[in-house]
Amino acid sequence: MQQRGFVAVVNHGMSRFCIDVAARRADDPDFKLAILIDSKETYASHATLEVLTERAILLEAFGWRAVTVTMREWKSDPTRILETLETQLGVNFD
Repeated sequence: MQQRGFVAVVNHGMSRFCIDVAARRADDPDFKLAILIDSKETYASHATLEVLTERAILLEAFGWRAVTVTMREWKSDPTRILETLETQLGVNFD
């Protein structure tokens, strides 16, 4: 992501509530995009959908945009995922 002009931080946050990847445009001082990645920990919960949905709702209530990226999506088409993230940040690198 950083090669495409984003500032990205892994495990952004405090305590037990960390954002998997927080992203912003290089010219923006504030992180705006929360990238939630499915993981073993997510699937270890019996309420996977609830966990992903609740995290996104909470983040959006605090002004973030939340995008969930599955490992399957990333492995099958990482370029499309990056384009989606660019769109969410209002960036167009074409």
